[in-house]
Amino acid sequence: MEKFSNKNKVILPPEEAQFQSNTLSGIYKNRLQERTILENNPEVQLVGVDSFKNGSLFGKIDFEGNVILPKKDLLVHIQDEFTDINDFKINPLLETGISSLYYTRRVDFATNKNNIAEIGEKIFIIDSAYDTDPIEKYYEICTIHISEVFLEEEDLSSKVSDFYSFVDFIITLLKNKEISKKILLSEFILSSDFSPTDTGLAYDIDNDVDPSDREGVKQAYNENPDFINVSYLLLENGIRYDQNVPWRFYLDLSSEYFFTNYFNNNSNKDLSQAFFEEYYYPVQGTLLEFEVLFELFYKSYLKIYNEDAYYYKINNKCNYNSYLRKRKYLNYKDFKSYFKKNLKNNILKEYIKILNIIYKPETHYMELLKKIAPMKKRLDISKLVGYTYNTLKNCSKQTRRTNVFSNTSKQGISSRSSY
Repeated sequence: MEKFSNKNKVILPPEEAQFQSNTLSGIYKNRLQERTILENNPEVQLVGVDSFKNGSLFGKIDFEGNVILPKKDLLVHIQDEFTDINDFKINPLLETGISSLYYTRRVDFATNKNNIAEIGEKIFIIDSAYDTDPIEKYYEICTIHISEVFLEEEDLSSKVSDFYSFVDFIITLLKNKEISKKILLSEFILSSDFSPTDTGLAYDIDNDVDPSDREGVKQAYNENPDFINVSYLLLENGIRYDQNVPWRFYLDLSSEYFFTNYFNNNSNKDLSQAFFEEYYYPVQGTLLEFEVLFELFYKSYLKIYNEDAYYYKINNKCNYNSYLRKRKYLNYKDFKSYFKKNLKNNILKEYIKILNIIYKPETHYMELLKKIAPMKKRLDISKLVGYTYNTLKNCSKQTRRTNVFSNTSKQGISSRSSY
């Protein structure tokens, strides 16, 4: 099999040169290791990102481990040559990479040089990318999740008469592990419901192979010489495929292309984080996450009210006697008014309960409430939320994400490899 000759190309052999770290020093170490392997083993095969082995955070965290979302206005539309869906967007560096490959190698594809015409045409048919506001996606999926659990819990749901008792209902189910912790936006982003394509750092091409047919996937992609040849070209343009979901491609933050075009071969760590600070913003422990959590609760209550407005009220004097009552409607204006008036009191208290259950269940939330009480007057709500989150999350015992960071997921970008 003929390979494209380029002394600057970066190769990732199996088991030998995985992404070492989510820090810039780790990425430089990785690049040096790859180059050494390339010099000593010129025939080594190109391998994509092993997102199964190395964790599932590609495209979801920055270099400092913050959960991220894209600044929507900075994403760019994918050109018409690659998709007929006008809403698809990706990070501009990813768009530059695929456009550069397309325009510089058009002759190769047209003349079938190196047997890449068929697969070459395929990699330019983009089938999935950023097309929906991630927070709207969060609302949609989590309101369905909450309402489904609500309808299954007849005993508990019969006690929900208004929005305020509904929040208590959610906290109870969260404590019982019947509602997922993905009701918190940062945990939703880290879940399998959220794809790296939702941040613009990845895209999926058109795939006609059944994902469950692993042998078929290998033949069509991983062991297909034409696909490997095209993958070299993609890597020259800063794009690396996922070897477990090979129709998915990422902006490769450890590639020569990326260092040359963005880092300009500068090893300053602040510059590496600057990429994320320019195009993304952190989510966890922010006022935004705090606000959208209660917006989610309101939207979920409204959905339940519209679908199941009545509940059975049990007469305490006669347990066998019950009657139908209608839940209290809460319009959005009144919800916002309640939210604003109770930010540092009931709302913050419910937030603390939720974080306490998710991150530090071995303690009682009242401990933190006592700590926060003297701070309420001198700190604004944004700082109170940040302090609350950091105290409960970062001072807790190792959580799933801490575990992931310390072991396998310290990588440049990553993906939950969901189909």
